Amino acid sequence: MNIGLLIIGSEVLQGLTQEANLKWLATRLAIYGVHIQRTLICEDSAQEIAQGLKALSELDFIITTGGLGPTEDDITKSALANFFHKKITFSQEVHDLILSHYQRISRKLDKDHPYNYLPQDFKPLYNPTGLAPGLYLAGKILALPGVPGEVRSMGLHHFPQIFKQHSQTHRLVFRTHSIPEEKIFNDLDPTLWGKLSVFGKVSSLPQTLNVDIVVNFENPDDEEKIKKVINDSPIHKYLWHIGEESLEEVLVHRLILNKKTIAFAESCTAGLCSHRLTQVSGSSKVFKGSIVSYANEIKEKFLDIEAKLLTEHGPVSEIVAHKMASAIQEKFDVDYALSITGLAGSESDDYGQPPGRAYIGISQKNHSSKVIQVDYFGNREKLKLRFSQKVLFELLFLLNHCQ
Repeated sequence: MNIGLLIIGSEVLQGLTQEANLKWLATRLAIYGVHIQRTLICEDSAQEIAQGLKALSELDFIITTGGLGPTEDDITKSALANFFHKKITFSQEVHDLILSHYQRISRKLDKDHPYNYLPQDFKPLYNPTGLAPGLYLAGKILALPGVPGEVRSMGLHHFPQIFKQHSQTHRLVFRTHSIPEEKIFNDLDPTLWGKLSVFGKVSSLPQTLNVDIVVNFENPDDEEKIKKVINDSPIHKYLWHIGEESLEEVLVHRLILNKKTIAFAESCTAGLCSHRLTQVSGSSKVFKGSIVSYANEIKEKFLDIEAKLLTEHGPVSEIVAHKMASAIQEKFDVDYALSITGLAGSESDDYGQPPGRAYIGISQKNHSSKVIQVDYFGNREKLKLRFSQKVLFELLFLLNHCQ
């Protein structure tokens, strides 16, 4: 099933808001064998929305995002009514649905509120995290709000019912680490792509410090055969997960399963490792906390690192990473404590450490600690992400040794 995605929002075209739904939608829909074949972005204009819908109407189905709110520039509902030649009328069904939303936040809903009106034959869809309902015309179109959190919560809630019947393909995602895409298919296993292509469509998706190999196939009996191809390939030793789950989700699951706890001491990542882990439901069972010691005085005061040591070796050094990890494990009494200190800027520090270098300290309860050095390229944003990814991978490797 091929889908057209229409992103509605003048603020996106003006650069005031970053489009943040496409990647999640494409990844999530692929689970059901549904693929976004074409994406358009248009401003909040009835004419532009109509042109976008027309351009995408040759596809099997359309999803729109944005323009479902109660303000004057939220015209998606009326544009859809016009395009499909439907009248907008008061709907008791949508009123009851929206009323439950408003009661959730202790607000009053007026009878003449725009949310109460719906194009004929459209079904209102429950919004678990927002107020604006989604709109669904069976077999034709699904309209979602533009807020990323609402898109994701509504997708998780409604996609299984809407798209499961359309799924004719199956999907396996093999997640690898520490090896670039060109080395996988050119050096490590040049025949891998061809072997997997026998079963269906193969995709290689480079991520942050890892590559996902995706196989979409039709015959469910081929699943074990595809896994055997991977298991028999040299790529197998670089495999860290088979499935759709993110690194953070796998980590939280493993930590819970092994009854292990974790804490971080972060400098150059400024809390990004902690943020990523706590995005996962259930992380409170295993994550105890962190100290973001961006400044030297914080390293001294809260991690007990001597000023003399910082002066002699510099904050970006092996010894400081070691001390940070040891201190956080002792203070938080966790099974695993990981630290990171590095340079995410564009210049070397006063101690000759180059930009893109970081030291990761690893301290385990009842085990000796260690420090690893990493060197990456990129701007500040990319370096912080790569540093945090490496920290989380090191945690995963620790957990793998537990099993």
